[in-house]
Amino acid sequence: MLAVKRVEKSPKGCWTCKRRKIGCDRSLPACSNCIRTQRACEGYGIKLSWPDENSDGRRANPIKDSCSSEHFFSSFPAGQIYFLNTADEDLTQTVKKPPPIAITRWQSSDPSRISFHPPTSLPFGYENVTNNQESLVLAYFTDVLSRMVTTIDDARNGFRTILLPMALSETNHATSGLRQAMFAISAYHLWGHDTAVKYKLSAIRHLSKSFQDGEDAILPQFATSMMLCIGDVFDSVDGSWTKHLNAAKAICERIPRHGNHGDDVFFLQTLLEYHDVLKGFSTGRYPDFAVQSTVAGGTLAMPRIGKESTTIIGALGCSRELMNIIALITHLHSLVPLKPELMTLATLIQARLETLTQSPLFVPDTNAGIQDTTRVMSTAELYRLASLIYLHTTVLPLPRSSPQLQSLVSQSLALLETFAVCTSPWPLFVTAIEVNNDVDRVRVLCVLETMRRIRRIGNVDVLQKVVEVVWKQVDLKADDIGNGNEARLDWREFFDMRDRLPSFI
Repeated sequence: MLAVKRVEKSPKGCWTCKRRKIGCDRSLPACSNCIRTQRACEGYGIKLSWPDENSDGRRANPIKDSCSSEHFFSSFPAGQIYFLNTADEDLTQTVKKPPPIAITRWQSSDPSRISFHPPTSLPFGYENVTNNQESLVLAYFTDVLSRMVTTIDDARNGFRTILLPMALSETNHATSGLRQAMFAISAYHLWGHDTAVKYKLSAIRHLSKSFQDGEDAILPQFATSMMLCIGDVFDSVDGSWTKHLNAAKAICERIPRHGNHGDDVFFLQTLLEYHDVLKGFSTGRYPDFAVQSTVAGGTLAMPRIGKESTTIIGALGCSRELMNIIALITHLHSLVPLKPELMTLATLIQARLETLTQSPLFVPDTNAGIQDTTRVMSTAELYRLASLIYLHTTVLPLPRSSPQLQSLVSQSLALLETFAVCTSPWPLFVTAIEVNNDVDRVRVLCVLETMRRIRRIGNVDVLQKVVEVVWKQVDLKADDIGNGNEARLDWREFFDMRDRLPSFI
């Protein structure tokens, strides 16, 4: 099956033409000048690069540019984390900006409830914030964003109760990087890409310096990498969130697996697990970090069941058991066609998902938001339905027109429409690519439009483009379906996964 070709040009010239000080026609994947002169086209707008797991992170042709660029390189002691060729102009592409008026508080119509002057009596010192804009973006993160990216805003909301104290309680490069990464997310959500760039670059520089100086600050380094990952999910202009995720994984591997770890480690590992599992979904490769709990002695097995595993975690939107099942489905999908013993495991997954229960556990604190039990339970149920759809489109595939599959799709769509704003893009995406009529497509587009307008996170645009391309391909195959020759389409075949990998938050 032919992949859909990208026809647009790069918004800026390639590095080779820039270095030669000549015009560039900005053709993709390589410019015509480089092809005509048989030069290696060094590409467009490399910003930040962390090596993949099997890469040494080196480049054959190091980029040198004018003194106006600030290039830096730092290495982690284990040799697994690198910053390469990061320049201010790399990160200043023009993108559509969100509306200038900020959300005053997540899903609140009362402007008085956001404080742009946070109290200094908190045990961690807001005195580290030195100017009015930083005070504003920090307050926005505290009052809006930290509550928007979790389904449960209670004492276990680590965005408020762990990351903020960590960023503001110490003065070193790692915590400064974390603070700047938070500022970048808030600045993007308030004013757009151009304003957020300076904070993102500052976060990267501080994190680089922390590694260079050998700071004993593994948790702030871990947290900064995760916040840079989340920041690039918000601002999807370059799709580099997976690079930061790989960095966070490398840092996490330095934390001893055994020992009495506190809530801060648990929260950061939960964030890493969520993004790693759903990165595995996007790439079609099982996530090695999160799937460990489903592997025993080299043999795949069902996730362990316990009281804690069935508790809904706000940062996941569902239980840890369900997130591990999603990882296990991805793992099995990578092994298709399955051996008989793995087919048995797939059947066990279906049975578990059909009877799976999830329950919330609220731990109140003085700054907690309103706990909407119905919304929390509905979101977790949405993940369960999407997991069944995922199972029946990969490991135990059903035809798109199957009544069993379309019943799951209909249930998921009906549940999605009960939310004023959908906060769970993965279940929405899994559901959307399986709808088989125009009426349901309009329903999906309405949900996506509300997400774009209210949440203003850049990954929604990427997801909608994927969904619309899949729908077009399904329509092209309509005759085959009508003749009983229905073949399941894998949406990953239509896209270059090295470009902007779909992300979910």
